Amino acid sequence: MEQAFHVLKLPLAELAPFLTTQMNQNPFLDEVENLGAVEQLEKFKPLNFTEEDFSFVAPFDVFLEPDDPPPLDDEKIANPDTLQHHLLMQAEEEFDKEEENLAALFLIGSLEDDGLLITPLEEIASLSFIPLEVFTNILPVLKEFDPPGVFCQSVQEALLRKLEKDTLPYDIVKESYPLFLERDYDALIKRFKCSKDVLLHALAEIKRHRLGAEKCFSPAPPPPVIADLVFEGRNVIVEDGGLPRLELKEPHFEHLTKEDKSYIREKIQEGRWLLRNLEIRKQTLKKIGEAILHFQNAFFFHRDGTLIPLSYQTVAERVGLHPSTVARAVQHKWVTSWRGTFPMESFFPEKMQNSNVSSEAVKDGMIRLIAQESKSKPFSDEELYRKLAERGFPCSRRVIAKYRSILGIPSSHKRKAKAG
Repeated sequence: MEQAFHVLKLPLAELAPFLTTQMNQNPFLDEVENLGAVEQLEKFKPLNFTEEDFSFVAPFDVFLEPDDPPPLDDEKIANPDTLQHHLLMQAEEEFDKEEENLAALFLIGSLEDDGLLITPLEEIASLSFIPLEVFTNILPVLKEFDPPGVFCQSVQEALLRKLEKDTLPYDIVKESYPLFLERDYDALIKRFKCSKDVLLHALAEIKRHRLGAEKCFSPAPPPPVIADLVFEGRNVIVEDGGLPRLELKEPHFEHLTKEDKSYIREKIQEGRWLLRNLEIRKQTLKKIGEAILHFQNAFFFHRDGTLIPLSYQTVAERVGLHPSTVARAVQHKWVTSWRGTFPMESFFPEKMQNSNVSSEAVKDGMIRLIAQESKSKPFSDEELYRKLAERGFPCSRRVIAKYRSILGIPSSHKRKAKAG
């Protein structure tokens, strides 16, 4: 049953080599043409599965690793680039003085792989010949950059910037960080006067924020995109191109020892489960794809439609799965539709604070406004902020600057200079 969950998580690009390995390890699994997993189940008479056999998809959370939570929505960056490039773009927008820009460049170059700034400012200043006070002045500004926690000078500081204030996880990190590192649960329960269940929930929340800043980015060139699902109108197709077609070979038990028969039965059973798990993966992804089509109807069936906020919980309730299972099922998988090819995760945009508008809708609105602006007089961030608010997309000017950086859109004066 653990294999069922593993197969569900694998994207198409990784499923093919996995199946090849399974064939190499099981002499009774063979590759054939024009036969899928379901046909093999029907062909091999001993496999009499019913609908009830697929019911265990729902409680997949039993196999979730408690120490392997799904990434938070605010830790995902669209169109990932290197962390350094992402920060350089923000610094270029933030600082006007050449000395501040140069100091920011030195600090970005001094970051650890996880985005922390461990090297003392005094040492960086001595190597750069830039006054120490310049670094001291710009560091608080840099700590406000995206992603949260970057430029912090300790893991504790980074966690405090990511966690919500006045909550138990925040208080634990702020007031009892050594106890947290030592996993002294009894002391933490006594210190914060809470139950063990409440404490474990708080610790899980802290762990969800421990991913380093580099996890949001891909330093290497991204691999070619292989779509796992195709949306054709209202039909959802689970792609299986490139996958080997598997069948189970009929065993022969004549003149075999007891040990040989036991080995054959074991391998046959493994093959049965693999074929069954492939069909479960297909049906599960199809259900999730159909749910995405249902909830994001405006985006897929209206040319000017935008994505709405959508949670894993909402989809999970519709398809009868645990939210964590849905989150892991869509990870690293892609969808092709008439509107383009997208990561499945992108159809679960978070809701803007104090608004029912998704962040993706705001980004889409920005792109549309900039595409329509005058090349000789492009919109400033302030103008974008006002025009988006008029269209029902309220957000702060800082959010506008952040999303421009993520989307790779230059500032207004640079767009004007480029046009000229």
